[in-house]
Amino acid sequence: MTYVQMTLRLLYCSPMEVTITQFRAELRSWLARVADGQDVVVTERGRPVARLVAISTDPLLDRWERDGLITPASASRPRAGGARRATARGSVAELVTDLRR
Repeated sequence: MTYVQMTLRLLYCSPMEVTITQFRAELRSWLARVADGQDVVVTERGRPVARLVAISTDPLLDRWERDGLITPASASRPRAGGARRATARGSVAELVTDLRR
């Protein structure tokens, strides 16, 4: 779900409200509703004190790909084949000492 979709959902979908006493007594059922995608607002003396929303446990890159924010790479990265590796003639400490002079 994109940020815009989440914002619209929060603005136009009225969440369910529950008092703290009722929430404590029926905790498991309220959490099941949240897991099913419903938003629940916990109130104390008629004032909202918390909003419960489901979280996504999908890996971040999978969610972005599903939402169309990123696309997977089309080809693998080419490897450097046949290139010779550079060889050192001295220690790194000697090189750094020479460069500082």
